[in-house]
Amino acid sequence: MIQTYKNVEFAASHVKAIECLAIPGDWDTEHHAASGTSLMNLFLYVGAYRDDVLTVIYRTGLIFDTSEIPEEATIESAKLKLTVADDDNVHGYSFDVVVTEGMPDYPHNPVTVDDYDITQYAGDGGSIDVAECVEPNEIEIELNSTGLSWIQKEGTTKFMLLASTDIADDDPYNDTGHGGWIEFALTGVILEITWSIGPTVVTRVAFGSDPMDAAPVWDDISGDMMQFSTKRGRQHELNRMEAGVAMVELKNTDGDYWPDNAGGSYYPDVLPRKRLNMRAVFGGTTYDLFTGFMRAWEPGWRGQAGIGAVMKAQAVDLFRNLARFELNNAGEAQELSGARVGNVLDELGWPAGDRDLDNGQTTLQATGAQAAVNSLDHLSVVQDSEMGLMFIAGDGDVQYQDRHARLKSPFTVSQATFGDDVGEQRYFEVEFSEDDEFIYNDIRRTRLGGNEQTSSDATSQTTYGISTRNLSGLLMVTDAEALAHCQYELARYKDPAMRVRAIRIYPDLDPVNLYPLVLGLDISDRITVRLNQASIDGDYHIEGVEHFYDNERWVTRWELSEASSQSYWAIGVAGFGEIGETTILVY
Repeated sequence: MIQTYKNVEFAASHVKAIECLAIPGDWDTEHHAASGTSLMNLFLYVGAYRDDVLTVIYRTGLIFDTSEIPEEATIESAKLKLTVADDDNVHGYSFDVVVTEGMPDYPHNPVTVDDYDITQYAGDGGSIDVAECVEPNEIEIELNSTGLSWIQKEGTTKFMLLASTDIADDDPYNDTGHGGWIEFALTGVILEITWSIGPTVVTRVAFGSDPMDAAPVWDDISGDMMQFSTKRGRQHELNRMEAGVAMVELKNTDGDYWPDNAGGSYYPDVLPRKRLNMRAVFGGTTYDLFTGFMRAWEPGWRGQAGIGAVMKAQAVDLFRNLARFELNNAGEAQELSGARVGNVLDELGWPAGDRDLDNGQTTLQATGAQAAVNSLDHLSVVQDSEMGLMFIAGDGDVQYQDRHARLKSPFTVSQATFGDDVGEQRYFEVEFSEDDEFIYNDIRRTRLGGNEQTSSDATSQTTYGISTRNLSGLLMVTDAEALAHCQYELARYKDPAMRVRAIRIYPDLDPVNLYPLVLGLDISDRITVRLNQASIDGDYHIEGVEHFYDNERWVTRWELSEASSQSYWAIGVAGFGEIGETTILVY
């Protein structure tokens, strides 16, 4: 768990002691009274006294504005600080000063005599023996886990201080001194709270399940996780999606991760191809970061005290399984690209519930009988033919997005703005590029059984020289679609532009705002990046996601591609099919 800690002293916004005084009175009546007789203005009193002349009981309400604490915070510790003003009236009476609560209604803000009603309060949030309350010292009541749970994040925290004998309904008349009370100063009442903000990282391995199980049974090994890194996606929209990878370093001081240790907790299942899931919990929301398969278990050693043996577990996502699986079948029918992706996953034995596939815009040729056809290679050609993309999401689902996916919600709306102006999200580093890597002014496409189609731009070729991008062996069914493929790509890449290549974020700089973004945004999501000095102000799609985590920091890096280059006139797509909305036709 990586946490940013904050310690704040909250001065009480309102305090008041309530007295219930009766002459002579009786204990049962005054103890159970629905209201007190007066509010005290000199001190904060806690305790009770009864003799033959009078009965008096004191209870004190405390109000704190704790709205500064964000909802996502974890309360780590808290202590209530009070200054003893007078201890002369304790008279040797033995009791504890106990923190109780009656929220949301009691005590009121401000405290009233009606807050005297003891039936409104319950619990023991922490206490101190009155014998430790010596004038003029400051005393501290450490809140226990119950008391910590009463602290209201983004709200008002209210306590009632009661004597333990009052709570126990113990009549002080029988005490040698007929009871007693302690007096605290009205000023300097402090609730000191330490809280943390940061994700809880959960590491799970399905040791007892088979790789392709639809419902793997997970073993939580989070307590042994020391650090991890994940990488999914691609560097740019023209690149093919790469296999997602993860590295997890585990403490192995107990020997649980030695594959041949018969006494290990997971023996004999510390094996390659076991499912791994990395997730983070923040603000009550669970975010899956990586799901894949163990590729290797590599033992190591750390010299730091108390660590010693470690195991570095390397994992890769489903792309590796596809890369090592060959298609041997009677062939695929002519069908939309999404159906083809689904068929290949079926042959691999991948669960139907672990995929989210667009139908596709391109109809693919039938293949005829297939023998020893690498399934990942075939799916790569499917993506090239569609101009779509396939990747493995953080939860392990196969995502297939056709070429219209980014023209539709939610990818048409920026989910966050990163910049240097007030109100914009903070980033640590922006990586820029203005080079010739993505200048293409001579585009060539050839489908299986078709003629080569070309599209070129003379002005771009004169300015930058001829730069060719050629794809062949594509699976669309007509040359006309292959030509549209060329024209579409030429319009996007004939001219260079200053672009934001990547952005690096340290979410601990602003945990409340940044963690939901770095954990929640994924491939294809749209963000805005602004840098005033460089006149950068544009929208970008996330192409790749990297996370690094250890006990000291969390770093997220997103590979980006310019969203404006992907905004085209798409007939029949709302917002992109109206005249004047965009200028370049996408097929």
